[in-house]
Amino acid sequence: MEEFQTVARWFHRRHVYEHNGGEVDERYLKESGDTTVRLKQHIHETQEEAHALIGSMVKMARNVHRGFHEIVEPVDEPIKALKDKEARMAAYR
Repeated sequence: MEEFQTVARWFHRRHVYEHNGGEVDERYLKESGDTTVRLKQHIHETQEEAHALIGSMVKMARNVHRGFHEIVEPVDEPIKALKDKEARMAAYR
């Protein structure tokens, strides 16, 4: 859960970068719960933090992908149609 909260904080920081040029505002403090910064402070990310964010996002995307078909059942017809199309295309190569 801590990793999820860290990713959520990074997305709140995106707002600060996009709309405030990196300067912390009241909205960020209120919505992020980040107690490591103060109002009007300019924030910066390290290379390590950026790599950690990307790693966490990849992990979350994989988890969504793995569980996706538990939520939305696959429809067989489009899958079969794609396989048939691929087979036809391979026959022409």
